[in-house]
Parts: sequence; structure tokens; C-alpha cells
Amino acid sequence: TTTTTTTAKMFSCSSSLARSVVPCGGAKRAGRCASRGRSLVPNAKKDKRKKERAAARRREMKSRPSLGRENGEDGDDGEEVIEEEDASSSRPSSATNNDPNQRILENKEVFFQSMTLASTYKQRTDLQLLGDQKVAVTEAVKALFYAPFVCCSHDETDTFNYANQAALNLWEFEWDDFIGMPSTKSADSEDKEIQKERRQLLDDALENGVVYNYNGIRKSKTGKEFMVKDATLWTLVDRDGDKMGQAVKFSKVEFVASKEVYKVAEGGQWVKDDGNDDNTNDTDDDDDDDDDDDD
Repeated sequence: TTTTTTTAKMFSCSSSLARSVVPCGGAKRAGRCASRGRSLVPNAKKDKRKKERAAARRREMKSRPSLGRENGEDGDDGEEVIEEEDASSSRPSSATNNDPNQRILENKEVFFQSMTLASTYKQRTDLQLLGDQKVAVTEAVKALFYAPFVCCSHDETDTFNYANQAALNLWEFEWDDFIGMPSTKSADSEDKEIQKERRQLLDDALENGVVYNYNGIRKSKTGKEFMVKDATLWTLVDRDGDKMGQAVKFSKVEFVASKEVYKVAEGGQWVKDDGNDDNTNDTDDDDDDDDDDDD
């Protein structure tokens, strides 16, 4: 994610600094003064750095489009951006106590990656990631995680750093096993042709910024092969234009063995495709923007 961090050099207090804080008459007293000086100055600098980081995060979030269609409605929720370093205030309230994925939805890194996915998708395709849905920032992480399409991403080292529920269900992985896995393992790692084709896809997206309507074979944890249909793969960049990895979005697959086509329903569950796309998100993206697993 593209959080701006202000770094500052920590410094130690000399006895002269201590004397500027409290007048000292002897060596023993000077030592106490120096210790007192050290305890005051770094705390003040720490508070200053914390405020600077919070301000930078607010500026960053205001510059990004919301996950919903109309930025004006959702942009007013910027106060939900991380204000403090502690865990209690750094997480948007996107989960409920009964949600089994609460720890994922309240993770601040997941929050920022979700915002990055939304902003870069809009930048690359001129479309909103969640289509016509109007989602406040406080609910954005949950909306993307349970969206009726696959969305996953890897970093610049080709290591997975995000997957929503539909992606986890499709590849048959738990979050902790999928995140940190090399993206080469999303396909048959021993099939040289498939890996070559996959590498070419990623290179094309790096060069062009986005690739539409991709179809490719991938493989689940239990060995089920499926054809990703009409996927959109795009390259993630930060505000300076530096590449941060790649992401994919799609909503349909065809299983190789059975030839059956499945699509994603609400909540990230896969259902057999009956030819009716009313419960998928494909209509927002005109079928061009259903996306495949880039990984």
C-alpha cells in the first residue's frame, strides 16, 4: 500500500541538553537531568511522527476513489482512516463479532490493500471495482471480501498478498495458507506450457497496465483444474508510479474434467451457471471486465 511514513533520527541527550531542561549542579544531579531530558524529547518526537503519519494517511485516502460508484457519497468517510498506531483505532469497523473472518476484515494491511485494488482498478479500467454498489469506506473491506467475483493479488515478488472469499473457495485454501504462497502455485507448477503462458500474461499486463478477456487453466489445492473465463488482470502502482504487483478479477470458471461452468454468487460462494447472470457483478463491467486469476 502507499502509506507515507515520516522517519526521524532518534538522538540521545547529552549533559548539556539536560542542563537546558533542568539546572544541574553536580555530576550525580546532571545524570538525573540527562535521564529526564531523554524521557521528554523522544516522546514529543514520537507524538509528532504519529500525527504526521495520520495526516499522510488521511491525504492518501482522500486521493483514492471509493469502492462504490459515486466517490462523492463515500469520500466523506475519510475519518475511518487509521488515526493511531494501536490496533483498536487502526481498523475500520467492517466486520461483526459473529463473522468467522473478522480478524481478516479488521486487519489494517487488508484494509489498505483493498483500497489499493479499488483505486488502481479505477485507474486502469475507468470502472469501479464493485460496480453499481455504493459502499462506505467503513464497509469497503467486507464488500470486496464477500463480492460476487474473484479478486486476488500478488506483490512485486509474485507472492500472494490478498484473496477474497470467492478466490479462497475456488483454490480451496484457507487465508493463512494462500497469503504468502508463490503465485506460480495457482496453476500446475510442473506444466511448463501453462507456466509460460501465465508468465506471458503477467508481462503483457506489466507492459500495457491491463489485460482484458483472458482465459487460462489454473489448479486448486486438491488438484481440480479449471479454465478461468474472461478475466481482467491489471498492474498495481503507487502514487509515484512504482509497480507494486498485479491483481485479477473474474466471476466464471469451467472445470476441465466435468466441463461444467460455475459462477460466483453473493458471499463468494460458487454455484452452477444456469445462463442467468443477474446475481453476478459482470453487468457492471460489460463482460469485458470479468477477470481471471493472474496468478
